[in-house]
Amino acid sequence: MRENPRAMGLRERVQQAIAGPVGESERLLNDLPTADAETKLSILVSGWGRGLSAALEELAIAIDDLQGQRTTETQRRRHQAGKPKRHHRNRLNEPT
Repeated sequence: MRENPRAMGLRERVQQAIAGPVGESERLLNDLPTADAETKLSILVSGWGRGLSAALEELAIAIDDLQGQRTTETQRRRHQAGKPKRHHRNRLNEPT
């Protein structure tokens, strides 16, 4: 099954949002090899928490975009529904 390019872009943005803070916490852990377990755990949890927070922000932005598209589409349909339909005469059936 082929992925929707727009959804794939969102998936990549969410993955990057998580990877950034998690990567920072891992680099920090590498710089602190003698840190105790509690400190290491705190750094990891903080990195993951910031990453998940950034990912949720990306998802919220995508939801806002979808709601905006939906609203625009609904308004367009309402506008078209309010217009009277034109009845075109079939020129082939007109007397010559």
